[in-house]
Amino acid sequence: MKIKNEAELLSTFCDKNEYRSLLRAPFFNTKYNEVWSTNGHILIRIKPERLVGEYPKGELSLPTLECPCKKKITIGAINKALDECPKVDEEIIVQDAVKCKECDGSGEVYWEYTDNHLHTHECLYDCPICDGTGEIKSEITRKTGKKIVDRKAVIKVGDAYMLAVYVSILKSTMKHLNVSFVEMLFNPPMGMSEFAIEDTRIGVAPSLYGEAIDKCCVELKLIDL
Repeated sequence: MKIKNEAELLSTFCDKNEYRSLLRAPFFNTKYNEVWSTNGHILIRIKPERLVGEYPKGELSLPTLECPCKKKITIGAINKALDECPKVDEEIIVQDAVKCKECDGSGEVYWEYTDNHLHTHECLYDCPICDGTGEIKSEITRKTGKKIVDRKAVIKVGDAYMLAVYVSILKSTMKHLNVSFVEMLFNPPMGMSEFAIEDTRIGVAPSLYGEAIDKCCVELKLIDL
């Protein structure tokens, strides 16, 4: 069965402001014959047969998947965990940031120096045009008056600690694909956890382990399969 509104779904996993091209938009990963969309922290992998769009080709490697498990997570459990997370004021973008063309948004440039012995030295420094920000103009936001989950909030999911924002994306994917639960297939404390919705795979990287323990505010309830 084809996935409806695939562009809307895939766009939630990538980052259009990323300086690495494969993290800015969905692409067909020739190494696995799958369509991938990722920002480097969360990943969705879908068989091209389920999609309508044509995607540019690229190649990224899947990180090693460790600590196999058989757990089920319901959308009700995710809602409960997100409700218990600290909230902040919602802000919407009213004007996008302007990327620095000098460093292509990376915030860094190479400097080269030739010493008195005619030896050339290279080093990576902050871009002198944007002062390392990667932007000429910052984005402008406006508060909506609503409260949303703090992006920095941390949720314990099995043996891993994950940012609540990525758990929210997992939830929105479940709603998009009209399912009430996902299966957790891999759950290492320091590596990528993988979730399955039929033949679709979603990977979530953990937060920094030491910092995450201190910031963890809630534990997501898991069900054994």
